[in-house]
Amino acid sequence: MPTVSDHDQELAADPSAARAARGMVVAVLGTVLDTDALDRALLCTSEVVTNAIEHGVPPFGLRIEQEDDTTVRILVRDASPTRPSLVEADQHAVRGRGIYIVDRCADRWGIEPDPASGGKVVWLQFDVH
Repeated sequence: MPTVSDHDQELAADPSAARAARGMVVAVLGTVLDTDALDRALLCTSEVVTNAIEHGVPPFGLRIEQEDDTTVRILVRDASPTRPSLVEADQHAVRGRGIYIVDRCADRWGIEPDPASGGKVVWLQFDVH
C-alpha cells in the first residue's frame, strides 16, 4: 500500500489558492486514496481553502499527512481564530454550503486552535482503502 510523507505548502491569499491546494492533493494522495475518496478530498479541500481565503486572515497553509496505514489528513490553516460554522443553507442560496458539504463528504473533520498563528486549523480525514 502506498504511503505519503508529510507535505506543507503556503497558499496565496487569492482565489488561485484552491486550485493550488487541489493540485497538491492530487500529487500527494493520487496513488493513496481510491477514486471516491480522492474526489471527496478534492471537493472538501477546495471548500475549506476557499472558506479560509474568503473569511480568514493570512498567512494560509496546507499540510497533508498520513497518520497511519488507514488514514490521511489534510489540514488548512489561517491566522483568524473565528471558526467556520456548520449551517444548512437555504435551498435557494447561491453560497454558504461549504462546511455543510465538508460535513457530508469527509470521513471525519474538525477545527483546532493554531497556537503558532493565533488562528485555527481545519482538518479533514479520509480513510485509505
